[in-house]
Amino acid sequence: MYTDKIKQKSNTATIVELFMMFLLLLVVIVVITVVCMTTREQSLDAGELTEAVICAENTAEVTKYQTDAAEAAGMLEQMEGVTDVEVSGENTVTARQDDYLIEVTLAPEEGGSGTYVDETITIYDASAADAAKGNASAAGSLYELHTGSYISKEGER
Repeated sequence: MYTDKIKQKSNTATIVELFMMFLLLLVVIVVITVVCMTTREQSLDAGELTEAVICAENTAEVTKYQTDAAEAAGMLEQMEGVTDVEVSGENTVTARQDDYLIEVTLAPEEGGSGTYVDETITIYDASAADAAKGNASAAGSLYELHTGSYISKEGER
């Protein structure tokens, strides 16, 4: 009888220990799953940001040395995959490239020996801009690039 009680206590202790180990295993699995999901989400965000940066860099290369929005629009139309190029306002050009809405703002400043053009290129998610009914700034930008170029009166850059 005494040995039966010891066996019963031993069996109960083993069952409780196994149950606790099972719970610990479940917690570890949940933590690992959450970490993997978070990592995947951050990886996708980083990929989207990288594409937006490349889009801004390519736009800056194409539109550099432009002092007029119409000239910049003409250069943007030559870029691969660019559609819906519009001059909006005196110094702003908008265009679409793949999944992005590109906004280029030129601010030329005449100087004694030439013109300095301060250029701001803002990249938006096109689907978010469409959801905001064309108000891209309400959608929030993915990336913004500020650059400038100097054009001398002799045409040197």
